Amino acid sequence: MTFFACCAAHSGPIFHMVSYAMACGVAPMAAVSIYSVEGLAGLGGRLLYGVLGDRLGVKPVLITGLAIQAAVIAAYLAVGRLEQFYVLAVIFGATYGGVMPLYAVLAREYFGPRIIGTVFGAATMLSSLGMSFGPLAGGMIYDAYASYSWLFIGSALVGLGAAGIAIANGIRVDQHMQSSIPEILAVGDAASYRHWFTGGDVRLESVQNATDQARLAARTIVGHAEPFAAVPWFWSDIGDMKLQMVGLTQGGDSHVVLGEPAENRFSIYHYAGNRLLGIESVNRPADHMLGRKMLGAGFSPAPHTVAAGPDALKAALAAFSQDEPARASA
Repeated sequence: MTFFACCAAHSGPIFHMVSYAMACGVAPMAAVSIYSVEGLAGLGGRLLYGVLGDRLGVKPVLITGLAIQAAVIAAYLAVGRLEQFYVLAVIFGATYGGVMPLYAVLAREYFGPRIIGTVFGAATMLSSLGMSFGPLAGGMIYDAYASYSWLFIGSALVGLGAAGIAIANGIRVDQHMQSSIPEILAVGDAASYRHWFTGGDVRLESVQNATDQARLAARTIVGHAEPFAAVPWFWSDIGDMKLQMVGLTQGGDSHVVLGEPAENRFSIYHYAGNRLLGIESVNRPADHMLGRKMLGAGFSPAPHTVAAGPDALKAALAAFSQDEPARASA
């Protein structure tokens, strides 16, 4: 959505720039040269933003570029002389030219090489829709109001929206997977929400999370809404190692290790104080399954119980489950 909004924001001003400059009193041939300056500035912008992305991180540079783009689009409303157009054309061209390649880098970082072609193909399709929307909207606005002012105002707002989407790290949803517009739902790695387990904002990229949220979204759509309360878990096979994770370990301040790390058969239990946050297991699937039961039941064993081994954990979980009716009545 950021890619779509970014392209929708700058495409209208790009395609209508010559006509706008002429409406401001700039001679036709001089007005055409503004477009050329934008294009030349875009060449340098690609190098500049690429270097900044390598040094400072791609996402912060992208967000900054989107904010600059929105500000420059709005600034076009205040210019009228050719030299002013040239100054803004250098900044505008460098910015929109510089941010465009960054989306490919982000896609590579988020999704990896295995599906990068599919992901970026879909992203490029959305960007193309944005590029086609801007000029059409600009023409319709001019025909309706005989002025380009609303084109630049609207494009600047859409540009700010693109930056906001990037900052938000996904589509914000509630515990029913509904966005601020209840009829629009989001799930999977597109959804950002306050997680019941950590109390913090998260956006999880995993198949199981997407599946759990899709089931909940379907229930929400048919009128059976209920809060999202699935325990997050993940897995991956790398060679002869089975990696399994349950819970979310951000904010942990201590851990307990079970098994033999030297033999690639171990689990790490992460704690924040005395609260179990999550378990990361390598070739110990029984630990993972027991961890899912514990976290799903809301049971946080003491670190010394974990250190005593799986049998002690099973006994502690059984005792906790037996006491559940008493806790519920209390």
